[in-house]
Amino acid sequence: MSDIVGGSDPYAITSVTAESSKTTGFDANRISEVKAWLTSQFDAVGKDVPDFEYTPRSITELHKIATLSQAKTQASVIVANDYRQKAAEYRSQAARIREILESVGLAQESLPSNVVSSAHVLAKVANLLDVRDTELMADLSLRKTAVEEKRAKVQQESKVLLEYTRKAIARLTYLKRTLSQLEDDIAPCEAQMENWKTNLAIMESKERQYLQEYGYYKKKACCKSLYSIEKIQYPQDDMSLFTFNAKWMILCKVNSMSWLDMRIDEGLQRDLLSARAYSKVTSGGLKAAPLGPDKLLSRPKLSFYEAQAISSEKIGSFLPQHAINFAVLNRVGYTPEINHGVLVEMAEHKKDLEKKTKPILDTLRSYQDLPPDKALAALAIEDKKRQYAAAEKYLEDVLQSALASSE
Repeated sequence: MSDIVGGSDPYAITSVTAESSKTTGFDANRISEVKAWLTSQFDAVGKDVPDFEYTPRSITELHKIATLSQAKTQASVIVANDYRQKAAEYRSQAARIREILESVGLAQESLPSNVVSSAHVLAKVANLLDVRDTELMADLSLRKTAVEEKRAKVQQESKVLLEYTRKAIARLTYLKRTLSQLEDDIAPCEAQMENWKTNLAIMESKERQYLQEYGYYKKKACCKSLYSIEKIQYPQDDMSLFTFNAKWMILCKVNSMSWLDMRIDEGLQRDLLSARAYSKVTSGGLKAAPLGPDKLLSRPKLSFYEAQAISSEKIGSFLPQHAINFAVLNRVGYTPEINHGVLVEMAEHKKDLEKKTKPILDTLRSYQDLPPDKALAALAIEDKKRQYAAAEKYLEDVLQSALASSE
């Protein structure tokens, strides 16, 4: 703005405008609009338009201001006209209401002063709150009802949340107390676990010892049964041969042993398998060389495949085929309790038991969420200790009776 023109020569302004329009190329219509707007604004306040240089930037900004001012002026004119129309309507309505009040004898001059003052106060409050119309009052009533309902709903939800919060705080306190108790019980429980581990190792060693002793006594009893075969007379005909085989199988069954489970050595098998040829020469019964239990125990054992080969090649000439099949099935662990019919009955029985125990299991699962009880745990531990002592005593009694019977 340092290059403001000092005079008001029209020729100078025209030359500047023409020269600027040629050099810068902005629209001359905007300049005319800006000039007209400036003239109207300054004439309204009784002042002359100051002289200044018309640059593209100044013309652009002034045109924006002029456009915005004209838009606001038009809007204010529209609002003012609307207010004038409403004022005219209010005046006509007031005149009509005044005529009605005068006709019924309720004119302002005939009313007491306190009623007039109260009416003025009520009118001022209505104007202040903008509730002059009945529709606005109804809308406010509806809004008030909706707000009250929402407030009651929020209060109900807050009560429910408060109750949940109280329960959660109580649960948290209980869990913290339980955690502290469990942390206090860690040390004694670890000591008890170490004691149990020691007892478990002792029980495992005793189990191995008892199994070894049981195997030894089982072999000894089997050898005694084999030694008593000398008293069995070998048959001379087919009917007696069947009776002999039945007695032999019963002897094996009584000792809970099958042909292949005996694992007798090849020399004893050779003596037994040559009994038929030996009986043809002699007129007596089985006269194989007697073998005592000690000799039977000292002989080497046969593997499963060796015993199976011997049973298929040699024992087949000594026993009928059903006896060999029975021995092979016994060797692989077959018992009559696992045939198809028994398994089907067991499956049906299992389904019945599951139906009967399902309510009990559901009841027990409902108790799983309950906290552990130290008193019940101590009682359960004492019960297990008593069961362990009773089992150990029973095992010792069985071993003592076995030793006494062997002696």
